[in-house]
Amino acid sequence: MRYGAPKTWLEQDTASLRKWIKLADERALNPQFHRQLECMYAKRKQWVQTIAAYRSSIALGDANPDTLLSLAHAYLAFGQMDLAISTCQEIRAEMESSLLQQKVENLITMAGTGIPRPLSNIDHNRYYRMKTLSDHVLNLCPSSSCTLLDVGGGDGVFALFVPEADYVLADPTTDGISGTELPFTEKSFDVAVACHVLEHIPQNERVQFLDQLCTKARKYVLLLNPFFDCQRTWLEMSNLAQWFAAYSHGNGIC
Repeated sequence: MRYGAPKTWLEQDTASLRKWIKLADERALNPQFHRQLECMYAKRKQWVQTIAAYRSSIALGDANPDTLLSLAHAYLAFGQMDLAISTCQEIRAEMESSLLQQKVENLITMAGTGIPRPLSNIDHNRYYRMKTLSDHVLNLCPSSSCTLLDVGGGDGVFALFVPEADYVLADPTTDGISGTELPFTEKSFDVAVACHVLEHIPQNERVQFLDQLCTKARKYVLLLNPFFDCQRTWLEMSNLAQWFAAYSHGNGIC
């Protein structure tokens, strides 16, 4: 009998990651589910996904100072020195452990001497989309206690553009959470955003997708989508207007 070559650690880790993501249906509201994702992405040095998972875990109730410290490490690894320092300062205000204090001070020193990586270094089009969307979010919801659901946000890079928000990512490829079946309670977020997502949703599922966003958001739903020509723009806007009119009438929204 012949056997194939042994799997590399990355292949084994990828298989484990995929298996864990499939558990999202029953564990998506548990901070520990996202903590495990953090560890898996950090091991692979996928820092954007790591940061998004940490932020989701914290927003869903993880109050462990070690989680904040690990988030600061991830910021540092991705070149976000200011965010690493501000996260450490947040830990400083509440920490009691002398061992944790030393770790925080060491990390602040490393961040203070590190080379920052501007967010503008990411793909130009993606940066422009994220910056545009974050400007709107901050204008509508300037409070640092703003709760935000990023639906279909891919690797979760938008978390870096809204560092003060209680950010939760919902993306089927990154954490297994589908935009058409969001597991969160109704009105549990101030803002729900979907950036360049709607056009990827099959037309027969778009009403369900939009219903899910409006159901989970207390205040605002922000959609950022591409339009290629005037006719397409008119059709898309007309369809959205018809859907919103029906949704508003059915839910008592003026």
